[in-house]
Amino acid sequence: MRSELLAFSALGSALVLFLLIPIALCLAAGAPHLPEVVADAEALRALYLSLHAGVASSLLVGFTGTPLAYALSRSRSRLARSVEALVNVPLALPHSVAGIMVLLAYNSRAPLGSLLARAGIVVEDSYWGVVAAMAFVSAPIFVSTARAGFESVDVELENVARTLGASRLSTFLKVTLPLASRHLLAGLLL
Repeated sequence: MRSELLAFSALGSALVLFLLIPIALCLAAGAPHLPEVVADAEALRALYLSLHAGVASSLLVGFTGTPLAYALSRSRSRLARSVEALVNVPLALPHSVAGIMVLLAYNSRAPLGSLLARAGIVVEDSYWGVVAAMAFVSAPIFVSTARAGFESVDVELENVARTLGASRLSTFLKVTLPLASRHLLAGLLL
């Protein structure tokens, strides 16, 4: 076992170095310019926009993706597998392509986008466009992580709660959701 552990550690270390070197180089090159960035109001607004839109898109994806992930975790049908495959499509796309797709689908001249624009949600050059693009790219990650969390919850625990008189919603909220919460949090952070 010791030789396998050494081999796995060496391979894992190679991946860590592959990821760490570009990050370290960027930090080293950018560190001298940090005072300039902190003093630049435009850079701070961009940082605030990114963080705020990231939180908003995470909440949107969490609110809509949690029921979907639960449904996918409890179904073995072809339809569920097809929906899961469709939800994962954005993972295969470069982020720039995903952004263009969101813009094409939801711009104020597109059928759905015109309805959203009438409601005050315009994606072109707006906060909501950033949120939509972030949600489009992050939804598959959240749904996959949450689905894995729900699959880790033993269905028998849900059945016991149901036999004790709990409704399906109460069982979900009081049994399933707390047991899968670590996966949900991980999905939101990703």
